[in-house]
Amino acid sequence: MSQIIHSRRVSIADSPPGPEDPPTLSLAALTPQAGSADIAVIRQIAPPGIDGPLHSHDRDEVLIMLEGALQVEANGGTIELLASDAALLPAKTTHQLRNAGAADAQWMIVSRAGLRFFLPDGAEVPAPPWAQ
Repeated sequence: MSQIIHSRRVSIADSPPGPEDPPTLSLAALTPQAGSADIAVIRQIAPPGIDGPLHSHDRDEVLIMLEGALQVEANGGTIELLASDAALLPAKTTHQLRNAGAADAQWMIVSRAGLRFFLPDGAEVPAPPWAQ
């Protein structure tokens, strides 16, 4: 019989960002380190005014908004995600996430496990610990 992997609620106080992380808090819900072989689910929380780095990935990424608002810049345009919205960022889409709102933005990232990160010039950067 297959084993069910249960990710318990993670306390923000127990998972502060590492020194290499931007002020966005990233909490691994299900990742290969937690026993998920194929899927990664990450919860992110960004305070107002935070701009994430311009980057892309080697696989599709789904963003699911939980609270607040998040601007997603990609392909020369900007969309705004609100609570309950979802967006698909196809592999190799260079994008940037921004919380331009007055409250924290919270969202889930869902992708295939092993997500790799690339700068706009194509150079690969090491995946942060929360993505492994």
